[in-house]
Amino acid sequence: MNNEKFPNPAAFRFAEASRLIARHRNPPTPDEVVFTSEIEALATAVGNPPRKAAFRFAAAVKLIRAATLVAMLAFLASAQISAPHIGLVRDRAQALRPLQGVAGAFVLGEPVLTGVVSAASAGRFTLAKTATEVVVIDGTEVVERREAPEGMASFGFDLHGKPSWVRFEINNLCETWGEKKCSNEAIEAVPGEPVGDGWTSVRTQGGLYLMRGEQKFQLPEVEL
Repeated sequence: MNNEKFPNPAAFRFAEASRLIARHRNPPTPDEVVFTSEIEALATAVGNPPRKAAFRFAAAVKLIRAATLVAMLAFLASAQISAPHIGLVRDRAQALRPLQGVAGAFVLGEPVLTGVVSAASAGRFTLAKTATEVVVIDGTEVVERREAPEGMASFGFDLHGKPSWVRFEINNLCETWGEKKCSNEAIEAVPGEPVGDGWTSVRTQGGLYLMRGEQKFQLPEVEL
């Protein structure tokens, strides 16, 4: 049989085998049974499985892309929720607010403590002075309160960023945490408060700024 009419080799084999079997009138021999099984396999092969497989492949690709997109969105949402915590900043209303974000994209959170006249943050821990108390804050949670005289105060932290000492302006008395020694340094006259990660908050007539080395960024503040 000329196979020029059958460009598909599988279709040609199927037609040739069908012609050979039709020639036999007696029951098929074992060889013919085997050959017939091969023909049935060829008949299945010349159908449209490739098209079905392609459809299934395309559907799988779409599913993988969708799952990847969902994973990326979840990652971005998690990154936004868990923005880096730098420390606490005292705003113009004398409220301590969490400072989060990165350089050039800082955000102030909701107040943690109000009525603050002095504050210093080493990142995780913050020391704050109100009219009557010294407050220790771990992250954004108040963990300790001590009675204190009126007025401002200066603060110190150890090498691990934990509270070390507080010195009161009104009587120059100093209190410490544990067996740590009090610093003999006088209260700094510069209008800046340590925030954490090397940043210092500085208030000017133009607003509240965050400074570190030559970097300077103005912080957003809530309108009073």
